[in-house]
Amino acid sequence: MYKWTTYCLLFAFILILSAIVNSLLWVFLFDSVIPSKGKVWPKPKHIIPHDVIYQVRGRNPEIIAIGHNCILLDKVIARVTHDLDILNGFDIPKVDKSEKYKRIAKLNVLLTEPCEEYPYLGMDESYELTISTSSKLQATSIWGIIRGLETFVQLFYSENKNVFIRGETIVDYPNYEHRGLLLDTGRLFVPVYNLLMILDGMAMNKLNVFHWHICDNIYCPIKSEIFPNMSSNAQNLYTKDDVKFIVNYARERGIRVIPEFDVPGHQTALQKVFPSLFLHCNNEESAELMNPTLPETYNFLQRLLGELNTWFPDDHIHLGGDEAHPECWNNHNETLKYMKENNMSVVDLQTMFYQKLVEQLKPGMKQIVWQDVFDYGINMSTHDNIVQVWNYNPQSEMVKDIPKNLCHRGSVVEFHKRKQNKLRGLVKNL
Repeated sequence: MYKWTTYCLLFAFILILSAIVNSLLWVFLFDSVIPSKGKVWPKPKHIIPHDVIYQVRGRNPEIIAIGHNCILLDKVIARVTHDLDILNGFDIPKVDKSEKYKRIAKLNVLLTEPCEEYPYLGMDESYELTISTSSKLQATSIWGIIRGLETFVQLFYSENKNVFIRGETIVDYPNYEHRGLLLDTGRLFVPVYNLLMILDGMAMNKLNVFHWHICDNIYCPIKSEIFPNMSSNAQNLYTKDDVKFIVNYARERGIRVIPEFDVPGHQTALQKVFPSLFLHCNNEESAELMNPTLPETYNFLQRLLGELNTWFPDDHIHLGGDEAHPECWNNHNETLKYMKENNMSVVDLQTMFYQKLVEQLKPGMKQIVWQDVFDYGINMSTHDNIVQVWNYNPQSEMVKDIPKNLCHRGSVVEFHKRKQNKLRGLVKNL
């Protein structure tokens, strides 16, 4: 008995000691981390320090547009000015007793080309920002101005109740044209206010694509005006006005909003409202798929996608295609009969579905699909597609899924080289 008591006490002592050590390690590794002061995220491509520190006195620097101007630029400047007031405080000390710091009073913003209306794939987000007594932000596009102003805000830091900013020149541009975040509201509704906070966080991190997976098996929380009963099983909804407000809020932060309407699967919520458009399959992963043999299916998609096209101005739409396993259509009596009558394989039937689906899109609209569409062998080579890989080992999956005749790696590399050479020349001349 005494032996077991000793073991228990020893075990308890080891647990307590382990907890103490873990706590000390946590404090040492995390609580002792010193936050950065006036550092930019993501780290800019080129930073040239000026070895001088400026002080904000009396009020935050005035941001003045000296080049092309537009309503969007005015709104961006007003928002950034407000952010600076919140960040640095409205009551900034007017004088530093030591008088050893120079003052920064304004930032001139030079937009060299007219404003563009809406962000797009391949937009120019490069900018040059110089912090000095005559600070200046210059960019070719409004999207570069937006990125540069975000950098400007992040450069400020507080110390001993004073606000400072380091003198430096920054030349920056993104590595990737598509820097996105996917949000699924088809399984968990996210209130509009929370969506706006997510967009603010994306802007701070200079992300530029909000991939909105709106509908899925559980909910389709969008209030269609053409099909008002479509979302009858959802308690919370996004109205047309909600969507347009979100899209514009994102636009003012240089963020595209790409909706995903996943077909032919992942739509059990719609199947409950429009059962005649779906086939029930004995496959747990694809229990309900849209019926590709009915004209009514394409009429429904034409009207719904047409409505969504008026809500989302981006020239890309995500059509899903994941986990629509071919076994469903290949084993259902109705699709088997259709394939036999039309001398089609299941791949032919899937290809027909997507080709008819693409025909419902407005002219110039480009589609994005999940890799499953290619995994199933569907012929999409006649269309301008973007394939998103979501399985493990993404590099090997991309090599497997994308045929060589669809790869244009040379032109992509050349594009990046041209952009980098242009900016390297800019840096060289500084």
